[in-house]
Amino acid sequence: MKKRVFAITLFLVLTIILCSCGGKEGDGSLEFPKTKWGMTRAEVLEAYDMEREDASEWQDDGYGTTFAVEGQKLFGEETGRIRFEFLDIGSGTQQLCAVSVEYPDDADMNRVLKNMRKEYGDTVPEITMYQPATESPGILVEEHVAESETMKVWGSAFVNQEIPEEHFADYRTLWSGPSPLEVKEESWEEFYGKSRLAGILWSDDGGVPGAENALYFNAYNLMVCNQMKGEQALEETDKPENSGDISESYLSEDFFNQQYDNGTDIYVPWFTNACLYSLYDSPEEVDLYELFHDGLQLAVTEEDIKFLEEQGAPTELEVMKLPGEEMDRILQKYFNLTLAEMTGVGLEKFYYNEETNTYYLTHSDSNNKYINVVEQRKNSDGDVELIYTLRGTPEGEDVGGQRMAVLKEMEGRYIFCSNREFD
Repeated sequence: MKKRVFAITLFLVLTIILCSCGGKEGDGSLEFPKTKWGMTRAEVLEAYDMEREDASEWQDDGYGTTFAVEGQKLFGEETGRIRFEFLDIGSGTQQLCAVSVEYPDDADMNRVLKNMRKEYGDTVPEITMYQPATESPGILVEEHVAESETMKVWGSAFVNQEIPEEHFADYRTLWSGPSPLEVKEESWEEFYGKSRLAGILWSDDGGVPGAENALYFNAYNLMVCNQMKGEQALEETDKPENSGDISESYLSEDFFNQQYDNGTDIYVPWFTNACLYSLYDSPEEVDLYELFHDGLQLAVTEEDIKFLEEQGAPTELEVMKLPGEEMDRILQKYFNLTLAEMTGVGLEKFYYNEETNTYYLTHSDSNNKYINVVEQRKNSDGDVELIYTLRGTPEGEDVGGQRMAVLKEMEGRYIFCSNREFD
């Protein structure tokens, strides 16, 4: 059950719009109104001036989320339902990668189409959709769909226009990361040459699954591309060792303090900041309470609340739900460790459900702090020494003195090795 929603979401991603469009090349990333690809769930809700309770449905398994809103007017017509789809593509946070729209049967879809052309420009004459072969695992089957009176499509740049061939292996690895599919080489070659970064489908005869009148926006390929660029930004560059020059940055400018960068569409998780909230001589000694204090934005069920009440927890406060496997995934990403390998600092502050392997925190505050980088340099081992201070606000006063963290480059990412006071 844990991956059910994720599997549904990814199935839509794979079967609907891993596509190529013939004809005139599209421009831009074809973003859904009021949003940008890569937004978090909270950011999308804020963009539509909504609270989570306003969503007509909400499915979340920690890997992917689908939630729906109703009563919205879009492209000149009232919609029946808009579904936003989010996936964690390796950043540690679920990000917007697809949106589907259902219109009532009496909606004027020609008006919708006219307004969409004003927003996104001309459509293209043909698409090639890729679907997993049910009888031949590892193969993506092509299905060509021509533009007609009842089906229109827009497409952005091709994957091979954005990802150089020498980097496509990295793209493939990241693209396949959350997917159970193992695609064969010949299918990858077709995919690389024909797939678009983002696309839109419009249909008024049921051509888009879900409704007679419907739209589907998808940018999964774009999000994988952006995530790959973000990981590449962490790679070591050719700089002299031990220069100590602040102008030479080994960590990218948006490694800390960023949630959503409108300039790059790359989401940078807040865990990079949280990795520096406690002091430790080795990564096993990280304070887990400080690291996971602000939770993972996972849905809390009635069963969760019942368990916490039985433990005497103050459930009137905000409940942070932390599945053990998710904690393992985050610890592996940032420290190359699992929960079982940690010394357990701060773990006594959690409520633990052994039956479901789930940890909980209940509180009403945030421990979020900003990282003020003072200096970056390489030590004799080639690791990055980061000298910094903590601040309560971006331009606020330093909280405490200077600290020095040591980070090691490993498999395209930086892991945290130690974090000490610095004189």
